[in-house]
Amino acid sequence: MDGKKKFIIKIIGFIILKGILSDNSYIMGTYEISNKVGENIFNLISLNEYPRR
Repeated sequence: MDGKKKFIIKIIGFIILKGILSDNSYIMGTYEISNKVGENIFNLISLNEYPRR
């Protein structure tokens, strides 16, 4: 289960970064955006883990 989660996170992160970097207007804010995206992904994962029983 953990291996699949890490693999999915890597794919999501790669797709998001690729999308950000492909648009030149966003390159200046890439670090801020990637930090916010990372926080949101971790929040979603933590929210998804708690309801499971």
